[in-house]
Amino acid sequence: MFRVPDGPYVRGGRTFCGAGLDSMVLPGGTTVWGVAGVVHGYLSGIGATRDLACRAVYMMSPRTRGNLRVPPTVQPLLTAALTPGH
Repeated sequence: MFRVPDGPYVRGGRTFCGAGLDSMVLPGGTTVWGVAGVVHGYLSGIGATRDLACRAVYMMSPRTRGNLRVPPTVQPLLTAALTPGH
């Protein structure tokens, strides 16, 4: 589940997910794993460091999402919650 194939992503950049889990590198270099989705106007997600020392769950109703995997509002929250010692 933690292996991400190296290849191009259809919307630009490199691939970021493997067998159901997405990976994201936060500012400072911490890699987190999780999943996010949109259902009926709500955006929700879960994420954790691989050793599960830091975990986060969020749900929101964004006004806009654009084509970002994680909305700008959520990025600093995930950084604060999932960066060890932060």
